Amino acid sequence: MAGDNGMYLYKPSRTGAIIVTGLFGISATYHLFQMIRTKTWFYSSLTVGAIMMTAGYAFRYVSAQSPADLGPYIAQSLFIILPPSLYAATIYMTYGRLVLFINAPEASVIRPTRVTKVFQSCQQSVRVSRTD
Repeated sequence: MAGDNGMYLYKPSRTGAIIVTGLFGISATYHLFQMIRTKTWFYSSLTVGAIMMTAGYAFRYVSAQSPADLGPYIAQSLFIILPPSLYAATIYMTYGRLVLFINAPEASVIRPTRVTKVFQSCQQSVRVSRTD
């Protein structure tokens, strides 16, 4: 695959990994604090996603230090690829809550109690159909 860069086809940026790890770590801490303070537990998927992204970019830094090691590369790939689906789930849950908050469930094509399940199922179907 590559000589000095291991699994990477480019030289991964250690500085970029440190900066993004810090930013996602700050975001995760803030969201965790807000979630606990306001008891909005449906935001837990957003918080878990931010924590996973923080771990993913920390693993990217480790992987950039030793690009020939496969373990950190796999860990950073998983922890960076998986969180967007958690972010999407948070958006779907927020949409359902918003429809219930404005007391207009008839305005939604899908019942607010089923929005997250329907959209997550559709999202997974699209992901499966796009894999090679």
